[in-house]
Amino acid sequence: MVHNVIFDDITGEVLDKQSGVFVSNADLQKQNEEKERRKNYFDHQNQKGQLRLEVDNILGQFYFINYKRLLGIIDNDTALAFRYLYLCTFANDVGQLYYKDKQMKHKDVVRVLYMNNKIASAEVNRMIEFGLLLENNGYYSANLYYYIRNIGLPDEFKSRSARIFDNGIKSLYEISTARHHKTLGEIVPLLEYINKYNNVICSKDTIEERDFKKIKPLNMGEICTICERSNSNRILFKQALGKYKINGLPLLRSVVEDNQTIGYVINPYVLYMGSRNDDLQFAFSLFDLKRR
Repeated sequence: MVHNVIFDDITGEVLDKQSGVFVSNADLQKQNEEKERRKNYFDHQNQKGQLRLEVDNILGQFYFINYKRLLGIIDNDTALAFRYLYLCTFANDVGQLYYKDKQMKHKDVVRVLYMNNKIASAEVNRMIEFGLLLENNGYYSANLYYYIRNIGLPDEFKSRSARIFDNGIKSLYEISTARHHKTLGEIVPLLEYINKYNNVICSKDTIEERDFKKIKPLNMGEICTICERSNSNRILFKQALGKYKINGLPLLRSVVEDNQTIGYVINPYVLYMGSRNDDLQFAFSLFDLKRR
């Protein structure tokens, strides 16, 4: 994989080679000026050894999910996994689920799932059975064995967790229906294959590779295999993932070079695999992320 490539939205949008986003000439000039300002800022902060990108100001609040443990119990039920990621956006530092400043009971959890009440109730009960949710005196919380909101991660979360952004997951949930949850939940089995520095879906042996040229992106056929999808339906699967938007930006972008797709990148508005905030510069450029 190389750094100087053309990024192309899965929906067919042709993007500018230098900036990684579709822009007019006037906007491109403004963007270049912003890049220069940002570069100078990064250089200055690096010299001070204090580089800290304010992720929460751009992407919002986040939590960590231990995807190794989650994958170990869901038996490829990606719809359940996606619903759990959504419910965790309501959890506080100690896991308690809150909605409108009120701690949530069973009926409240069912209500926020926005599904058929009977099916939603069954899903909540399954999460209780799996130990994903805990119930104490009628109130519900996310199990800290799988979920944690504190930045100081325990050892069992390190190299096994992903940073999940509340607003991104909520946006995906709100624009989808129950029948879409299985597709959206495919991001969970893919977490083991996302590069920790730029969110490229790649081979496991290059997930910690910083050098763009050494990253081995997966093609859609390989992604389908991981998600237990038929390779013959890879085009439909790509289109299904590409139609979901967060703040007007796609869940997935394809990376194109010489008119050929060479890889795919997950929108960091939804999740980010890295631990260093400044490593987000590539993904920020690709998705044109800024304070919104």
